[in-house]
Amino acid sequence: MALTARIIIINAVLFGTVYSNTCSSFKISKENINTALIGHSILAVNDTNHYNCAQTCMAMSVCKSIDFDRNEHVCKLNDVDQSSVDQSEFETKQGSIFSDISEWPSSMVGSCGSRPCKANQRCYQNGASHVCKDIITSCAFDQKIENGEIQTITPDENKFLDVAQVKCDEGYVPSQQEVKCEASGKWQSATCTKKLPSDCKEVLDKDEKAKSGQYEIELWKSGKILT
Repeated sequence: MALTARIIIINAVLFGTVYSNTCSSFKISKENINTALIGHSILAVNDTNHYNCAQTCMAMSVCKSIDFDRNEHVCKLNDVDQSSVDQSEFETKQGSIFSDISEWPSSMVGSCGSRPCKANQRCYQNGASHVCKDIITSCAFDQKIENGEIQTITPDENKFLDVAQVKCDEGYVPSQQEVKCEASGKWQSATCTKKLPSDCKEVLDKDEKAKSGQYEIELWKSGKILT
């Protein structure tokens, strides 16, 4: 039995096959192995395995996808699925597996599989039925981040799923305009990066003593960065 279990685990790690505690299996898309979604997290928790991570997501109707890091055993729940984000929002990360929760069988959480609870609630199996419990948490008020800050939109609220704006210092741009309050009591991660000039003229406008040479610029329309 122990040898069989080891073979199952090896298959899951090498070939992206996920086995439930009922020994049924299904395939995770190969293109999403060693891939992680940037941002969009609503909760990050330590989980023992991929299956538990998917169960946690399935129990929250706001959760649309998961990233499971099989090296660190960290489960990240996201509020978007692959179809609603751009491919540029993914990064290569060894050991991480991304999957839409729709890829997983809803039967894994019993009657919670129909996702009957509100976005700010979590579903718990209760015999043949279920109960919905509010996710009670709050995030800090205006919070500093490097080269900017997170500013709350609704004073005295900042509850789970509430939205705040990302404001950057002059000359910096935010990785995203808004962030949500996570179930962990933290705001979704955001960064302020230095704004690149859009052409050589702008390089000189910012610094009339700029020397001739190579500069990185960001095309104003496409956002593409080139030298």
